[in-house]
Amino acid sequence: MAGGNSTDELFKFADTPRPGAGYSPKKPTSDAPPTKSPRGGNPSLLEDLRTNMEQSKADDLAGKSLFNPEGTTTTQSNQLAARVDYVCEQQIHYTKKIEAERRRLADVEKRIARAKTAIVQRRKQIAQASKDRKMSVSAVRNLGKLENKLQQLLIKNNLMEKDNVRKKKQVDDLRKEKIQQVQVTQKFERTLSGKKAKVALLVTETQQLQDKKDKVLREIEVMKQKILDELDANNDEYNALKAELSMNQMGAEEKLTPDQLALEKKKREALKKQMQKNEGTLSAEEEEHIVSNINKAYWAIAKKKMDIQKQADKIHELVDDFKYLSEQTGVTSVETLIPILLSSEEENFRLFDVTNEYNKELETLEVEKGELRSKINHYMKIEAKQEEGKSKIKREKQDQIETAKAHSSKADSKYNTDVEVIKKVAPSVTSIFNKVGCEDEAVSAVLLTAGVTDRSIMQYMAVIERRINEIVQLHNTTQKHGIISHFEGMIEDPTRPKTPLLDQTGKRVAALSQPILPSHGDFDDGDDDDGDDDVEPMQVSKLHDMVATQARASRLGGGGRSKLSIGFKGKASNASLRSKGSRRSLKSLKHL
Repeated sequence: MAGGNSTDELFKFADTPRPGAGYSPKKPTSDAPPTKSPRGGNPSLLEDLRTNMEQSKADDLAGKSLFNPEGTTTTQSNQLAARVDYVCEQQIHYTKKIEAERRRLADVEKRIARAKTAIVQRRKQIAQASKDRKMSVSAVRNLGKLENKLQQLLIKNNLMEKDNVRKKKQVDDLRKEKIQQVQVTQKFERTLSGKKAKVALLVTETQQLQDKKDKVLREIEVMKQKILDELDANNDEYNALKAELSMNQMGAEEKLTPDQLALEKKKREALKKQMQKNEGTLSAEEEEHIVSNINKAYWAIAKKKMDIQKQADKIHELVDDFKYLSEQTGVTSVETLIPILLSSEEENFRLFDVTNEYNKELETLEVEKGELRSKINHYMKIEAKQEEGKSKIKREKQDQIETAKAHSSKADSKYNTDVEVIKKVAPSVTSIFNKVGCEDEAVSAVLLTAGVTDRSIMQYMAVIERRINEIVQLHNTTQKHGIISHFEGMIEDPTRPKTPLLDQTGKRVAALSQPILPSHGDFDDGDDDDGDDDVEPMQVSKLHDMVATQARASRLGGGGRSKLSIGFKGKASNASLRSKGSRRSLKSLKHL
């Protein structure tokens, strides 16, 4: 063998040096590391062995050894004994090393077996976890849908909250504007109150002036009465003087000369004529009217005098006011003061107009405020309804989530129960699987590799059922044709055609019936009277109950045969793990 692993190199007795007297075989200077196996070829061990052999050859050539340091020769028997001892010690040494390597290799194989077992268990756990994950996919999908709906509701809620924040900001802006308007209104109200105070003061002054006017009128009435009294007194005095004058005239006529008397007489006659003329033309009413006109003219003159006096007083007051204004403002001329007063009056009118405009704006703002308040109330009601709807939807979603969790937990518990049942019946299923002869198929090999799990149990049962159907079909066929050989102890091939019958002349007897080959139409024919339409898949729960009953019976030591065992003749069952079409293939055999 190449590579230095040949046994010829390890046991070359003839090439070993002849040891002298007192020689002891050398051992390898270094041992092979325990982590490497000699099966793979340990180069360090072989190198040590070659080194020892070369050293022995060198000592032999030199005629020296540990037994004969001087190089003297010994007998051939002693050399052979030393060589045998050396080889035995080498054999013992390497045997121990081989045993150690074998033990280490066995330990490694045990570890590998444990690792494989752990890998298989981990694969089963991974398959179980994958099954759990697939079982929870629907629940996760439903939760995802609910989360999406909740996310949409949250988006709508955020949009509504954003709109509410914008509306609140608008309301705050309107409130600020309203506050500013209120402040301006208060300012104008204060100005207006000042103006009103001035107007009230003017009204008070006007009232005082009216009182003074009434007082003056009363004084005028008193003066009128006095004047009337004086007029009456003057009339009386005038009449008295007139009478006295008449008397004096009458007395004077007596002392005058004739010419004077004639002249005086003419005058009196002329006066008398005039008086008669006047008295003859005026009536008493006209005289009273004249007297009243005279009185009115007197009163008009008196009133004019009083007006003139009032105007003088007013002028005096205005002069005093002008002096006061001149002292306060420094304006010395009326021409300068009049434009100022006119502008002030115009400013007053303008402020009055501005006040009216602000009052109108305040009324408009009050109307808008009412509208905004109604809108705010409307939006608050809408928000309350939305909050109620959100809370209702949230409660519904929470109830749905709780229901989903309850269903999930229930499904998990049911799944765990089914898994426990499957684990309990796994040995029985595997035993039945092996007994009916299903282990020689490729699919069966794959199933046996994965073991009985919740995924593969239906495949196990389908394979078992197919195999049992084949066995039953084979049994029925052999019983029908009677080709069981009791003498030879074997079953002939049921697929072999029947031997034709011959008559006396040696010709083949014609068959009484023509064989009908099976057709694929039989699979789709549903109008049969065999009761195949009642065939339906077996429920897993019923299978679990049957297996659990059999397990309890086996634990109690019952001698009865299982309903799942081969050859059990009990109540016929239409249960099947396969579809209805898979059972109809048996009908084709009835025509053979």
